[in-house]
Amino acid sequence: MMVLISYGLKEVNLLYLLPLTEAGWPNIISGSTETLMAMFGFEFFLVVFPMVEGSSGGKLKSVALASAVVVVLYAFTVFICSTAFSPSNLT
Repeated sequence: MMVLISYGLKEVNLLYLLPLTEAGWPNIISGSTETLMAMFGFEFFLVVFPMVEGSSGGKLKSVALASAVVVVLYAFTVFICSTAFSPSNLT
């Protein structure tokens, strides 16, 4: 999947990211809080935590690493899509 997404790197135009705060800070913050909870996956962790063997610290490290990987993959995908496609293509 990452190879296919990386194919968009040849079409990157960083000017498509400007202006950064076009929607305004309140809209950006409200959108980021909704997205943040979707990426964490804490609901699944709370259900599975008692059934997984191992120390609590090890479980927490695994969940933190998995969440970090998901955040990086989402951010990479959004960055490539936002810079490869023009704003008119995205709407």
